[in-house]
This record gives sequence, structure tokens and C-alpha cells, in this order.
Amino acid sequence: MNTPTTSKRPGRLDALLSNYGPVALVVYFSIFLLVLVGFAWAIGRGFGAVIDGWAAKLSGWFPWMSGSGASTGSAVGTWGAAYIATKLTQPLRIAATFALTPLIASVLRRFKKAPAAPDASASGGTSRSADTEPPRAGRS
Repeated sequence: MNTPTTSKRPGRLDALLSNYGPVALVVYFSIFLLVLVGFAWAIGRGFGAVIDGWAAKLSGWFPWMSGSGASTGSAVGTWGAAYIATKLTQPLRIAATFALTPLIASVLRRFKKAPAAPDASASGGTSRSADTEPPRAGRS
């Protein structure tokens, strides 16, 4: 039985993950957490009234958003609204991940490269210095 082999061209996401690996994941989830916490902070500081207005308009579509005394002032409502707002920004976060990952990876590579230790051949060809070598027993 002959099954045709299909060559799957790696997409941009696959290429990003294969080139940068964990750095890409850390960048993506860092952006996600920053946006989530930022929205939760903004909603807690008064942007919640705007979210309540949106929820009132959407209550026909989403019954759980009905204005039955529930407000985004509660912790669950604040974080729930922040999560929804964060999910709405997902295309922008993915674009930011593609833009920032190569830059962050290059900065990490620069910091990872420590200055090289002095080479033994550069110090006259001997690996031990006569000043620091302890005398050996049995030598005269």
C-alpha cells in the first residue's frame, strides 16, 4: 500500500518555536500575564463602569451577563472581564511575540556569553604556574 508522503511546510509559529524554543513561550506568557493584570488593574480602578455598560448591551446575547445586581467590582467579575479583554487582544499579543522574541533572544545570548577564561596556551604554553604550584614530595 503506497501512501503519499506530504511535506508539511512549517508555519511561522513552528519556525518561531524551533528557532527560539522556550524563549518564545516565556515571551508569549509574559505578555499574556502583563495584559491580564493590566486589564484587571484598570477594571478595578474604574474602567469597570465601561465594562458594565458593555455587559448590559451584551446581556441579550450572553444571559450570564445580565445586570441582576452583579458588578465587575467582585474579584471573579473583575478577573473574568480582564480575561475576556485579554483574549480580545490575542492577535496583537501574538504579533508582539513574533516581534519581540528575536530581540529578547539576542539580548539573552549576549548576556549568556561570559568573558572567556584565559587560555593555557596564551600563558606561555604551560598550564600551571611555578609560583602557585605546591612542591611535590620526592622531588629534589
